[in-house]
Amino acid sequence: MMLTRFLRRFTPAIALAGAMIAVPVTSASAQSGATLLGTFNDWGAYSASADGAKVCYALSQPQRRLPEELRRGAGYLFVSFRPSENVRNEVAVVMGFPTSETVDAVANVDGTRFTMVSSGENVWIKDPADEGRLVDAFLAGSELRLQVTSGRGNETTDVYSLMGFTAALRRAREECS
Repeated sequence: MMLTRFLRRFTPAIALAGAMIAVPVTSASAQSGATLLGTFNDWGAYSASADGAKVCYALSQPQRRLPEELRRGAGYLFVSFRPSENVRNEVAVVMGFPTSETVDAVANVDGTRFTMVSSGENVWIKDPADEGRLVDAFLAGSELRLQVTSGRGNETTDVYSLMGFTAALRRAREECS
């Protein structure tokens, strides 16, 4: 699947970029191939290159991870643009733990629900035709609650702030126009 290949290629750069959301650009961003384009409240806009193709994305980390006592790796929500593949507004999440592939995940943006699917540590929209509606919900919303069942059967919820999403998305889109 195209998204899975994309995530495998960019997870190290995304992880480093996510860590830099609240930190000024450092030489580490150059080492990862990710360039911070700007920080906008709880979101950052980035660009990177893979095999000579430019990729841009808006990225954030969860504000809260419930239940708090569960140990897991870092999580990231991003919306990407890959002009060479004619991909725009692709929503994906790296959970930081193996997910159950037999239970649908649910994205809830201020009461509007979207069905998500997972594979490995990755989550994305179940019906690609709903991707535009999901991005529109992010643009209008204030909070995303992502409910995912872990591979061990734990019910988890990651809460993302959508403060700054509009500006970060605009900047990533401009960079990959």
